[in-house]
Amino acid sequence: MRAVVVTLFNHVPIPATEIDTPFTIVPIEGKGQGVIARRFVSKGELVLAEPPLIVQSPRDMTPESIRLALSQLPTAKQREYLSLANCHRKAMHALLGIFQTNSFPLGNSSELTGERADQSGIFLQASRFNSSCLPNIIHVYDENTRKENLYAVKDIAEGEELCVSYLAALLFHPRAERRAVLERNFKFVCTCGACSLEGLALQESDSRREEIGRLYEEIGCGGNPREVLVKVGKCCPSAYHRNDIPFFDRSKERSHSWMKRVSIVTGRASIMTASNSAS
Repeated sequence: MRAVVVTLFNHVPIPATEIDTPFTIVPIEGKGQGVIARRFVSKGELVLAEPPLIVQSPRDMTPESIRLALSQLPTAKQREYLSLANCHRKAMHALLGIFQTNSFPLGNSSELTGERADQSGIFLQASRFNSSCLPNIIHVYDENTRKENLYAVKDIAEGEELCVSYLAALLFHPRAERRAVLERNFKFVCTCGACSLEGLALQESDSRREEIGRLYEEIGCGGNPREVLVKVGKCCPSAYHRNDIPFFDRSKERSHSWMKRVSIVTGRASIMTASNSAS
């Protein structure tokens, strides 16, 4: 459901621990549940590494297959699943609707590249992260640990909401298109910082995002990281020179080490991060 986006950071990733969980899940007006930073979160920090509650194949899952998977879990976990949001109440069975609303792909999955993960999973905590067209959190499924990893793409202040993007493939589209897809698929109108712009600021934002989208198509997702940087810098020079594109470590050794530790989709990551800088 949510396109996987991976990035490189200027800092060595900082592991999260159960003792020092950097966020809390609380009610947020107009959004239901949401995730708030309970302390300062550093750019590049691993804020969550969570195993899936249940796993399904999107192509052939049914209410019965979900019910069978849930039956293997403690009652408390079954109740937690049923407490998750369901934006498909009128369109499908409740068990399917909850899964469709909250699942993450277990592997690379993107409308931009046509990739489709064979399986999707439910992650109880990751499902509580709301969407923003200026996400400060990215997510990637680690096939080695079989966990969904969520990282901070920028420094995050205490009390700030932690948000992912539900439609990374559309971050390069104008606000009207982004809002239309979110309202159709998730039944809410996005009021994030980018979608709240008006007048000339909105026009400039839409224009920058469309230009970044064209740049993505030119680069593709298999390009050389340094070549990506040069082209992104030309498209968004102010963002590049302010070092607001936090995806490439200038240390070659550190970058190569990080590439080995995480599945990298350089083009997607760099352009998504640039779109944040471009609003």
